[in-house]
Amino acid sequence: MRLVVSILLCCLWAISLPALSQRPAPPEMECDSVMAKTFARTAAAPLATQNHTTTIYLKHRMQTHRNGQWVRYVPGMLRLEPGDHDYFTEAHLKQQYHSTGLVDAKMLAYSTTARYQTQNRFLTADPLKLHLFYTRLFPSGPLNPFHPRNKGYYRYAFMHFTQVGESSTVRIAFKPRWNNNQLASGYADIDPTDGTIRAASVNFYNQFQTFSANIRCTAAEGTSDLPATMRLVSKFRFNGNRVDEVSELTYSYPTATAPLQADTLATSTHDITAQCLVRVDTARALRDNVLYFDSLRPAPLRTEEANLLAAHRKPVRHPSDTLAITGDAAPIYQLSSTVRWTDELFSSHTLRWGSSGRSTVKLPPLLTPSMVEWSGKKGVSVRTRFHFGFNVLSNAGEPNLSIDPRLAYSFKQKQVYWELPLHLRFWPRLDGSFRLKWGGGAHSYNNRQAKALLQHLENFEAYDSLVKAIEGYLFHDYRDAYTRADFSVSPVPGLTFTVGGRHHLRSLIDRKAAAAQPYLLRNLASVAPHFEVSITPGAYYYREHTGRRVPLYSHWPTLVLSYERGYSVGRGQTHYERLEADARYRLDLYAMRSLFLRCGAGAFTRRGIDCFLDYDYFRYSFMPQGWSDEWAGEYQLLSSRWYNESRYYVRATATYESPLLLLGRLGFTSRYVQTERLYLNLLSVHKLPLYTELGYGATTHLFDFGTFLSIAPDRSLGFGFKMAFRLFE
Repeated sequence: MRLVVSILLCCLWAISLPALSQRPAPPEMECDSVMAKTFARTAAAPLATQNHTTTIYLKHRMQTHRNGQWVRYVPGMLRLEPGDHDYFTEAHLKQQYHSTGLVDAKMLAYSTTARYQTQNRFLTADPLKLHLFYTRLFPSGPLNPFHPRNKGYYRYAFMHFTQVGESSTVRIAFKPRWNNNQLASGYADIDPTDGTIRAASVNFYNQFQTFSANIRCTAAEGTSDLPATMRLVSKFRFNGNRVDEVSELTYSYPTATAPLQADTLATSTHDITAQCLVRVDTARALRDNVLYFDSLRPAPLRTEEANLLAAHRKPVRHPSDTLAITGDAAPIYQLSSTVRWTDELFSSHTLRWGSSGRSTVKLPPLLTPSMVEWSGKKGVSVRTRFHFGFNVLSNAGEPNLSIDPRLAYSFKQKQVYWELPLHLRFWPRLDGSFRLKWGGGAHSYNNRQAKALLQHLENFEAYDSLVKAIEGYLFHDYRDAYTRADFSVSPVPGLTFTVGGRHHLRSLIDRKAAAAQPYLLRNLASVAPHFEVSITPGAYYYREHTGRRVPLYSHWPTLVLSYERGYSVGRGQTHYERLEADARYRLDLYAMRSLFLRCGAGAFTRRGIDCFLDYDYFRYSFMPQGWSDEWAGEYQLLSSRWYNESRYYVRATATYESPLLLLGRLGFTSRYVQTERLYLNLLSVHKLPLYTELGYGATTHLFDFGTFLSIAPDRSLGFGFKMAFRLFE
């Protein structure tokens, strides 16, 4: 009988649950009313809340399973050891938050049992940089559901309210209107009286990883809107490989009884070094010190964590190799590790050496699809790059030298392109630098052939006929090998003067043409002094410990004026005079949107009969640069021959970027699309008074792609497509 009664009571309780969960909230606790208060609070958050500094104790547990070698091909992926492993990490970080969404991080102390994991993984990890008062929860997304500018991307629903004494909270659920990676789902516990967020649970997806963050905010005066703790759970699955991570963060703030000190924005200067103290802090992090973390932990380690920590440690044989804090004597430990150089073949790696540890070599992966790019005009091309950094003075860090070789190959041209740039930085107070660059591989024709081409094109008016004529014209190209040297200084922020020189040695590719047409010299050389000034009004910056100004951003465009006068060297009339102007402006909009504008013009005021109409800011390159560097402002369907045809050019481009345009809103593709772009490119050269290109592009985890439409002066149309492989980059 008791069993029957118990079953009946359970059934009645289960039936009543939907009715209880759907009980209407009091009017003052309705979803719209509560969220309106939260939006108002977020939008009007004081500067002290938007700009603040916090220290974080981080406890990290990671379990991995490697299945085969394919996971090594994922750029940026933590190197996994074969089989199943369980790791434990502790870290003490300092983070500095800015109202612009920028978050600076500094490692104070670090200890791990993971063989291949470095502290930079926690300094650069965006999900560890929670920003409740910016349009994005983390620097790279997702869009913050608690910010008023993003409310159109989410749906909100009342779940329930809780009354404890005189305090009450309302649980509001939120979910995205579209299944896009830049949006999140979850719920938040909110104080209905003023809209303060007490706790939140946020779920989002990024680069084949699922994240779940449970956040609790502080209740102390002055920090009531900031997180007190966060538990972040992430899962990675790829081709049978698994990485499960749990990060527990405990935040500490300045004295809670007083309001946080705001990062003061001085009105008379753009020096915001006071807001970037974490960036200019050069102190090294403590490593593997037991006493330090024993005194820092807010709660004792769990048994499994303590066992992991003890199993992977052994006494140090050379105590000088490990940093220790001052205080009572204590045993010092280090982690045992080995390096497998075969693993470096499939991922990028940075090697450091020297007493300061500042001299570096960054090696790219030897095999990765992110090198490959294809377009209808350029065909297939591949590229790679290296980075070498050296300290000229081992103790001061100034001056320093960096070398960034680049290598590319065009299958369509069967041509190797190469660049070897050297950058020596000195005179920190004036941002002095010396740049020396060698390069080669580009094909072009000289002014003599350009004039012959113009005469040939006079017989054609329709764009299709012009294209066929210019592509069918018999060019005798020269291969360029150049040397560039520049010295630049910046006497005031945003103003840079550059003076230097250029040397070009161009060799005729078709040697037989020189015999058939005597006016084609086999080698043409020129040398030219070069002057340039760059102006960026209102440039904000911070100063490094050396005194060097590091630019951050400006609300104004950047204008570049360039002048070059070339003189003939040896045989041939390669003298010229060239003027160019280029203006660029990037406007960051809300909700991860941006608008990039660029316009420019150039002209050759003097031209030798054998000179080359080669511009600095209007050129055709077979060397792939990537989504950010090249696709914004490049003409995708314009033949390479038009770039050296005209003695002048006028250009204007606009690129609009957003995570939610077209494919980002469709059910099937929204999960994979990260960013979308719209392009508008205008150009005027001698035989094309108004050439227009319209384009649409998108990025995914695996590749970038774009489709383009060209409109010629006679309104004829052209279509094209471009794709670049990136594989999670």
